[in-house]
Amino acid sequence: MILDAQGTPGGAWQHTWDSLHLFSPAAFSSLPGRIMRAQPGHEYPDAGHVVEYLSDYEQRYELPVHRPVRVQQVPDPQARTGGQVRRSSMADMAATTGGATL
Repeated sequence: MILDAQGTPGGAWQHTWDSLHLFSPAAFSSLPGRIMRAQPGHEYPDAGHVVEYLSDYEQRYELPVHRPVRVQQVPDPQARTGGQVRRSSMADMAATTGGATL
């Protein structure tokens, strides 16, 4: 389960200056299993290109992203309570080693 405070894919890249670019070429900025293609006319991809790539990545792998969710608390994982309760803006979520439920 992935929790994201943003309403759409792209994280903080959605809220940057138009002039902001990655500091490395696309070939060195890929996530596992999905190559970031070069942006035509740019050695370093701009924010819009990064947002498109992250959106495509999320869709391609059908990532279980829940949004918009703000995490408010994550208890100490060393506490032995049988399950851990994570507090978020969605609801309380109880997670166990077998998976998580909303």
